[in-house]
Amino acid sequence: MVSMVSSRVGCQGEGAYTGFTGGLHEVKVKRLTISNFRGVAHGVVHLAGHTLLVGGNNVGKSTVCEALDLVLGPERLYRRPVIDEHDFHCGRYLDDQKEPIEVRVEAVLTDLPQEAELRFHRHLRRWDDVTRDFADQGAGGPADGDGAQKRWALPIVFIGRYDKAEDDFVGNTFFDHPIEPLDDDEAAELALGAGRRLFGRDHKRLCGFVFLRTLRTGSRALSLQRGSLLDTVLRLGGTGLTDMWQDTLDRLQGMKPPIGEVPQLKQIRADIRERMARFVSLAPGDAATAFFASELTRENLREVVRLFIAAEPVGHSVPFARLGTGSINLLVFALLTVIAELKEKQSVIFAMEEPEIALPPHTQRRVSRFVLSEMGQAIVTSHSPYVIEQFEPQDIVILSRQPNGVLEGAPIDLGDFKTKSFKTERRQFAEAILGRGVLVVEGASEVALFPEASTILERSLGADVYMHLDFAGILADEICKNRALATCKADAPGRESENFRFPNRFQMRFRQSGPFRR
Repeated sequence: MVSMVSSRVGCQGEGAYTGFTGGLHEVKVKRLTISNFRGVAHGVVHLAGHTLLVGGNNVGKSTVCEALDLVLGPERLYRRPVIDEHDFHCGRYLDDQKEPIEVRVEAVLTDLPQEAELRFHRHLRRWDDVTRDFADQGAGGPADGDGAQKRWALPIVFIGRYDKAEDDFVGNTFFDHPIEPLDDDEAAELALGAGRRLFGRDHKRLCGFVFLRTLRTGSRALSLQRGSLLDTVLRLGGTGLTDMWQDTLDRLQGMKPPIGEVPQLKQIRADIRERMARFVSLAPGDAATAFFASELTRENLREVVRLFIAAEPVGHSVPFARLGTGSINLLVFALLTVIAELKEKQSVIFAMEEPEIALPPHTQRRVSRFVLSEMGQAIVTSHSPYVIEQFEPQDIVILSRQPNGVLEGAPIDLGDFKTKSFKTERRQFAEAILGRGVLVVEGASEVALFPEASTILERSLGADVYMHLDFAGILADEICKNRALATCKADAPGRESENFRFPNRFQMRFRQSGPFRR
């Protein structure tokens, strides 16, 4: 067995990144259970290793990523408030008896390093990969925990609710096992967990969770705010955050010449001293008034310090936010390569929404391949076939949400479909799972004909009478000799028109066609 050792990368003081090294272990999220969070009343999503989340708009892909951030994000719980009224399902945070309704996000982590298993041993449970549940929940109890398909897993849970006494929303993350008796004088944080122990910031950093949202203006990813990509690079790089910030503050305070020595500002300082001295006792000398570049605090520096970029052909440095959307995205991905090099054997769970934004197809493919090869677990949402085709079918999870808010997510089942055929039809498969259905026609002529005919019908009948194939989510594809398409399962919201009727769930199977005929 490979030896595991605990290590701190970088500074041992404030803000040091804590991680376990050694071995081939990469902490992974195996199952995510969501209750009363945003558009999801209740939902269970089973994740493989790398996972691609697909589904229609507003089905819950972003909700899943935000739920992961709540339960795993080291800095997420330090925002005020942690959650608000709109984070509760349908905005209901009190029931009919005016009692608080809880937001709950439960995550099961597997593939823990040996050192983590030793540290968290009292919080671990045996996990069954076959049943995709805890092995000790059956009739046999803990005795059922043995077997090749069983492993140790760490269950954690985020709990949030409205606190009537404080008229505020509270939330925190806890170990979900064991649940111990709660004393009457327990602290409010532990009372929220109902006997569960806190799963704190240092514990979360063991997972190395990084989340990139859809709107990547760079304000979070490329700033120095806590939890940003630049902040992650500093933590992983061992640059000594404590010394860095203190040295920067000293430099700003002792700048020679000071900003206040600018002639115009110097005159303002003198006027302020003269007039304030009539009402307030000021310190003697010019130092009674001064100008500085910031508030001279760490948090303010994190907000105001900006990265500047000089791009060709002009070569003039500008704040990164002034770059184009595509350039900002590529800058974000460049930082990911730095993180991948610095992490060594440390775990990184990387969640990202729509990596295809403002990127050409070849860059989408390159970025996707990099994320899949370098991150311990990548959880990605996408509407791009160029991104989808980089994932294996067993790594693609289709999300569906019922009108009552019940969310389901499970990997695609190819059945008896051959892997070789899937590789041949990878692009068609990727496009098919993004649509509501596939119209299989005989040849390339029909593939070109049906969309044109649909366009003519829409112009003739009007959009109120006829729904175009594109709007209906129908993909046309041809069947050639010795060519097959995969079993495609998709979710379509109940939607009707005079021309199309879609059930809530359908399945199509396309078998290999006979000889191709014109």
